[in-house]
Amino acid sequence: MKKFNLFAAMLIVFTMLFSTIVSANPPILNEDGALVSQDADNPVEVAISKILQLPIGTTTPNATFSFLATPISVEGNTSEEAIATMPELTDNMTVSFTITDVDADELIDNIMSIVMETDNIFAGVNFPHAGIFIYEITEIDSTNPTIDDKDNIHEFLSYSKAKYTLRIYVANKTDINGDIIGTYVYAVGAIITIPDNGDQTVDYKVDPTPGGGSKFEYSQMIFTNDYVKTNGTTNPENPDPVTESTLAVSKRVTGDLANIEQYFDFSITLTIPSLVVDVPQYYRAYVIENNTVVNNGSYIQVRPGVATAFSLKHGQRLVFVDTPVGTSYTVEEVEPIGYTPSVIVITNAEEVYKAEGKPSETLSTDVRFVGELANSAAFTNNRSNVVPTGINISNLPFVGLIVLAIVALIGFVAIKSRKRGVVA
Repeated sequence: MKKFNLFAAMLIVFTMLFSTIVSANPPILNEDGALVSQDADNPVEVAISKILQLPIGTTTPNATFSFLATPISVEGNTSEEAIATMPELTDNMTVSFTITDVDADELIDNIMSIVMETDNIFAGVNFPHAGIFIYEITEIDSTNPTIDDKDNIHEFLSYSKAKYTLRIYVANKTDINGDIIGTYVYAVGAIITIPDNGDQTVDYKVDPTPGGGSKFEYSQMIFTNDYVKTNGTTNPENPDPVTESTLAVSKRVTGDLANIEQYFDFSITLTIPSLVVDVPQYYRAYVIENNTVVNNGSYIQVRPGVATAFSLKHGQRLVFVDTPVGTSYTVEEVEPIGYTPSVIVITNAEEVYKAEGKPSETLSTDVRFVGELANSAAFTNNRSNVVPTGINISNLPFVGLIVLAIVALIGFVAIKSRKRGVVA
């Protein structure tokens, strides 16, 4: 009897747990790619994802992005009267980024991707009756006046041109007596009309579930924006390289035998972030000495992706004035004969790399990038005092022959002396 009571109790507990799990079942994707609810207590929810892409080292901007749900038809009826009955989807149609949003979900090719989702766009929406309601989901252009201002030459923000057709299936919600007491969203189909990115295909169905459902990390109804920033000169046509720079490569020599008039050979390669749309044929680099641009203010043309040679002597620096944030670069000092090279790299006003090379051998910064704050690669060559030996290395073969002759003479004399002693 006790065993039966225990079994019955366990059966009751299991039944309660099972019923709880069933009632909490979330909507699932059916074979046609539609999101379908299990019951009226778990209506379908939909969110919109915003992906903000920006080059590494870029501070997340204070930016707001808004979306628009345009009514298309209800039950296939596209008349103004029918569309007027469709509820407006206006709540939860905005996402905002702030400078504190710095954690990137991905980092590919030095590009950060930060993802934010809207809340459920159906929250608080009452559909007037059962049926199929169709909306077009797009992004509203130019929602950030400060960044979008045509006079803002240091910030560039693109807006997604993606379009999704959102097909909403609404069913009646009934009470225990079968009376209709309202409506709920029991199924949704989100179809790509205009792709947001190269991974999407027209007419493909996506999962718009908040949090990405069981397969993704976020809703796949995605709108992607690119943000690029430069810290260049305030007047691009007439820059001041002495006080305005985005990257500087400097040269210093030390040691008793260092020649401050000697030029040392370098090579620099720039790689511009892929998000930059209008990449110029070259970037300008000025050689500065004593806070003056040398060569009558002329500059070196540094073409992206191409190694460019230049030379610096003690006290000089090569300065860029217009490289975008996130630009990667590599600087090499080529075989400083007779000197021991070293380098210190500063990125975003912080020391990120320090190295000392071997005497007379090429030293590289490896790949570094331009941040929003101070960025530099400071090369130092040291040539210490050498104690003279009094022997000219170029005469060493002749000196060796003389020493060998002396040794042979001493040996000959010794042998002769020995023979005389034996005869005596």
